[in-house]
Amino acid sequence: MAAGTAEGRIHIFTRSAKDGTWSNYSYVAHSEGVNGISWGPSTEPSMLATSTSNSDKKFTLPPRRLASGGNDKKVIVWEFREGD
Repeated sequence: MAAGTAEGRIHIFTRSAKDGTWSNYSYVAHSEGVNGISWGPSTEPSMLATSTSNSDKKFTLPPRRLASGGNDKKVIVWEFREGD
């Protein structure tokens, strides 16, 4: 989950699959405030459908990406890597 603020920060909230605890990452994205954010696709559209012939294949998920727009008239695409 992600949220943008008028102060220009983006907060990303993740939940651990192991114990259900939440972590919060934040950074300054736009100096004049964040107007909008959107997650990019985490999978290829073809990976969303499986058939018996494809079930034995192992897929590597692409990195999670986030696009943000701000009052600074910029759109930036971010790559989310947990732990950075």
